[in-house]
Amino acid sequence: MYLVYIHTNVENNKSYIGKTKLTMEKRLKLHINSVNNGSNFPFHKALRKYGREGFISKVLEENISEENIKERECYWVEKFKGYTEGYNCTKGGEGKDGYVTPEDVK
Repeated sequence: MYLVYIHTNVENNKSYIGKTKLTMEKRLKLHINSVNNGSNFPFHKALRKYGREGFISKVLEENISEENIKERECYWVEKFKGYTEGYNCTKGGEGKDGYVTPEDVK
């Protein structure tokens, strides 16, 4: 079973919404490892700038089946404007596969 989580920046109210089979805490540790390894994804850059304490984290929805997880993540990304006004690189549902690396990041 999957869950959908949100990390919201306490300073600017921008959010990152994600999905995982892990606990939210374990998934956050993986995000932090990516930050420490130099990732330039927008959420990772924000974690680097504001620190872990700059975000409030919570689970939005739990016990989601594999068949429904993509649709549920898309729903939450849209609801919280994670793609248009937040840190999400895609509209959700597809993971990194939907992300196109900008030329200035390559």
